[in-house]
Amino acid sequence: MEKERGITITNVEREAAIEDIAWRLFKRRLGLSFNKELTPEEKKPIINDPSFQIYMDEAMKIYEKKTKSIVK
Repeated sequence: MEKERGITITNVEREAAIEDIAWRLFKRRLGLSFNKELTPEEKKPIINDPSFQIYMDEAMKIYEKKTKSIVK
């Protein structure tokens, strides 16, 4: 669990937020849209693919910037 200036963020919440950002980046960059939002089970094969790591890395940077701007 991370704690910064009174804000407590659990690792589960952090990972979920980063995964959500990465998923949105993935869809936007590839121009994808789905008729319905995919379930976590349906997303799992895509998210677990090594090529998805690019989106996770970028999402991590975006998440860190967001949390730093909130703390300030």
